[in-house]
Amino acid sequence: MPERSDTGLESFSAGGNGTPPTPPATMRITTLGGDAMSITLPGGLSMEFVRVPAGGFQMGSNDDSSWSWCHPCEQPVRTVNIDEDFYLGRFEVTQAQWLAVMGSWPGEAPSAEFGLGGDHPAYNISWNDVQEFIAALNSYITSTGQGPADLRLPSEAEWEYACRAGTRTQYYFGDSDCEPTDCDSCELDDHAWWCGNAGGRTHATGQLRPNALGLYDMSGNVWEWCEDAWHENYADPSRPDDGSPWLIPTASARVLRGGAWNNHAQFGRSSARIGNSQDGPDRCIGFRLARPRSSQADSKAHRSWRMYE
Repeated sequence: MPERSDTGLESFSAGGNGTPPTPPATMRITTLGGDAMSITLPGGLSMEFVRVPAGGFQMGSNDDSSWSWCHPCEQPVRTVNIDEDFYLGRFEVTQAQWLAVMGSWPGEAPSAEFGLGGDHPAYNISWNDVQEFIAALNSYITSTGQGPADLRLPSEAEWEYACRAGTRTQYYFGDSDCEPTDCDSCELDDHAWWCGNAGGRTHATGQLRPNALGLYDMSGNVWEWCEDAWHENYADPSRPDDGSPWLIPTASARVLRGGAWNNHAQFGRSSARIGNSQDGPDRCIGFRLARPRSSQADSKAHRSWRMYE
């Protein structure tokens, strides 16, 4: 990925990760009916997941370079079919949740300057750090008989599909009269922490309006890692169109989605994407987790989106 300052990303040393401590105490996986499930972490913390129904959608956008920072990286627009439901975290993984599982920070700890608090998103987290978090959490789940080791990052396609939640507009709440490269207040203020309202820092998750699925902060607050390797656009015919992560050819850069507290409005669009080194943490990068639907037995009928019909 070429170096650009207007993404809001900065370079920091990752620090030594070491061996993650064994997650403490007990954890319980609870089904919350057909549309949600949760994992209860030590200390009573709950990591909640929302069911995303299977379906198809048009991935990408035809926005020009005034809106798309890496134009034409969101093109060509393509049909993606996701055949199975999956779960996605209702919120970005928080600082309290990270510490409950890992016990310490892998490098630079969150600070009051950029947002500090149990309900604030974890940040200064690299893609590699996330893999260690997932491994620790999955190991604990299997060792205590609490379910299969299937927590993971979402694919880029899953992320955009869940963000759109049935919409085809620039944002999950509709199209916008926001200026793409300004920080002037606009309707994005009600849905995202961005440079127009964030005051130069992260904010506690879940304070603004969610999308139609009940997912919070899919626009703004922190960029969110996806599993996929970074590709400059969607033109390569080898790309997967079934919602699985695009991992070939192997790359050291990974995909980030959603925009962050220090970004212009253009980065909060449902289709906006950038890449960053997988070993590169940043003050504006966090994540949320995904889980296959098959983790929870549920025979209830579910709806399917076909957003391209």
